[in-house]
Amino acid sequence: MGHRSLMLLATLQVTVVVNGFHPSTPSNIAKIHRVCYEHVTSSSQSPSELHVSSEQEQQVSTGGSDDQAGQSAGHLATRDVSSETVHFNNKLITLSQNFDRNTAEKVEQRLLSALDYTLGDAPPHNDDEMSGVRPNVVSFTAVCNAWARSTLPNAATRAELILNKAMDLYRSGYTEARPNAFTFNAAITAWSRSRDKGAADNAVRLLDVMADFREETGEDDLQPNARCYNLAINAVARSRGNRCADKALALLNRMETLHDEGYPELVPDALTFGSIINAYANDRSDKRASDKAADLLQRMESMHQMGVPNCKPNTFVYNSCLNAFAKAGGPANAEKAGLFLEVMENLSIAEQDDSIKPDSISFSTVINAYANSGWRDAGEKVDVILEKMKMLDVTGDGTVSCNAISYTAAIKAWVNSAKVAARNCSEEEGNEEAEYIQKAKQRAWQILTECALLNLAGDRKCQPSNATYDLVKEVCMLAGDKQGIEEVEAVRRRIDAKSTKKRGDGGRNRRRRSRNSYS
Repeated sequence: MGHRSLMLLATLQVTVVVNGFHPSTPSNIAKIHRVCYEHVTSSSQSPSELHVSSEQEQQVSTGGSDDQAGQSAGHLATRDVSSETVHFNNKLITLSQNFDRNTAEKVEQRLLSALDYTLGDAPPHNDDEMSGVRPNVVSFTAVCNAWARSTLPNAATRAELILNKAMDLYRSGYTEARPNAFTFNAAITAWSRSRDKGAADNAVRLLDVMADFREETGEDDLQPNARCYNLAINAVARSRGNRCADKALALLNRMETLHDEGYPELVPDALTFGSIINAYANDRSDKRASDKAADLLQRMESMHQMGVPNCKPNTFVYNSCLNAFAKAGGPANAEKAGLFLEVMENLSIAEQDDSIKPDSISFSTVINAYANSGWRDAGEKVDVILEKMKMLDVTGDGTVSCNAISYTAAIKAWVNSAKVAARNCSEEEGNEEAEYIQKAKQRAWQILTECALLNLAGDRKCQPSNATYDLVKEVCMLAGDKQGIEEVEAVRRRIDAKSTKKRGDGGRNRRRRSRNSYS
């Protein structure tokens, strides 16, 4: 076991925690179209890269016999694919890249018109655009992708309707329409992006539909892949539904079981783990949420050490785990948060790995964990972290700087420390605790002042929020300082006036630029 695993494990224990192929054979035509499928489902490529070349169009149109083609895995149909169909699909693929409200409907209508022309449901006429076009799975996948990128409220439902139409056509004998894993991925993507009620459940349901359809057809290109499972897991984890984190974890376990049963591609990635850990951070009903988040991080690290590169924990994943500790509250979770922050710092230095380097969110989250710890000295502990953030801001690479979130969390720590002191007041310790409350008030005021001055100097990240002001007012009330409350309101008015003036100046500048553009 490497030093990375040992370091994390020790912390967890302490906290209890297609090239070179002949183009004319049917199997290689299938390879060409598998490349098409990958292009159709890749959002990272530009539309120009998504086209099949004219040479490939010719290759596709010069395949072998229908029987041979139908036997090859991933083949689109029992007949050759015409160059007109490839050209038609290229148009659909280009259109499907748009994220807007209107394009998906147009892409779908082009597909349905071509289907009507092909199946004879449309009256015969001379249509040069549709002549020779026979829509296939690439066409249906492009339309599903268009709906996955649509901003319309019912986009996911429309994507699934297209998927269902493709399956129905296949069952009726139109074999070119048979969807594959990429088609299902597009429909699952649509549900994962949807805000409809039950969207996450629908994404999971499509995994079962895909498994049943594979059993029905016996086709290998309907095997589940990592993308479809990762999409469904992320959708469930982000749904904020009841016990959504446990449901997402159950899907992750199902994914790993299938991997062990012979599906080597089914490997989760860092985003999947991070989304489940973050779901546990937001689950206030589960008292073991923070422990489950830490267990997932350890599991992820173990997979990475066993040679799964996509499971390497990164800053996002660690921050999600820190967030789970912070929201769970209590001294034990605050201790874990501090230790995990040390792990991040030590690993990033030891391995010279910036992908795990703590950022402003990391430090601010640990400050919040200390604020929720219930410690009497939480304020003093937070001041140490704030000073470290300032030092890193001056000497570092810009990944760490104090902002309104970190300042507000620090104020919260001092306010909560004052509350602990107020509860501890007794005849013997009354003076000492009263003095501490005054100290907490003074420190909260200093932090607010520092944050406000940075904002007035032009740092927009340091604009205090309503929570910032309210926390300082709260500790002033605890200390019996009515004048302090008035001073906090004076700071609020000063910051608000500056923000209002800046917005007004911005509007005038925009109008001035607009007038100048016509002069």
